[in-house]
Amino acid sequence: EYGAAGEPGLRPPDELLRRFFGYRHQIEQTGGVHSDFPDEDESPDLPPLPVVSLNHDTCLDAEGRTRAAEVAAALAVGTRRIERTRRPELLEALRSGPLEEQLMYFWCHGHFRTTEEPGAPRFVVQLSDHQDIDAYTVLARRGTGDLFPYRPLVLFNACYAGLTGAADVTHIGGALLRAGA
Repeated sequence: EYGAAGEPGLRPPDELLRRFFGYRHQIEQTGGVHSDFPDEDESPDLPPLPVVSLNHDTCLDAEGRTRAAEVAAALAVGTRRIERTRRPELLEALRSGPLEEQLMYFWCHGHFRTTEEPGAPRFVVQLSDHQDIDAYTVLARRGTGDLFPYRPLVLFNACYAGLTGAADVTHIGGALLRAGA
């Protein structure tokens, strides 16, 4: 329950909603990829601790103006956290799969890269080494078999991650869904 600001015992809606993750953020942009997703198989037994990955650009919080340190600390509580800050680390993990992650968190740069190929620009993310990672990179490195047996939730905290595009396949989120996330 909530009431008007200043009303005893009740909180105004803005105070309640500011803690809700989706209040000011688009939290899903899959563009119909789920319709192509195979039926969920039985997952293997879960590891004793949840496995989360923080794939991030460490330079984003160089001046302490973001909440990156708080996010990193929260992801480490009661979990086995895997930290990746460079493109080769992520690509090696994708190549070596299957991955045990149940949550993949990306705190990084995001932008659209224009290509010579016809169609919409590709959405890419960059970790600390500022090398592009896009859907084609993920799909080419994912190896064989089910990459994500635990079907992780993938969160992109990156510029432009929530924008719709003309070609869903070109989005890295769709590529991760196709790989089993």
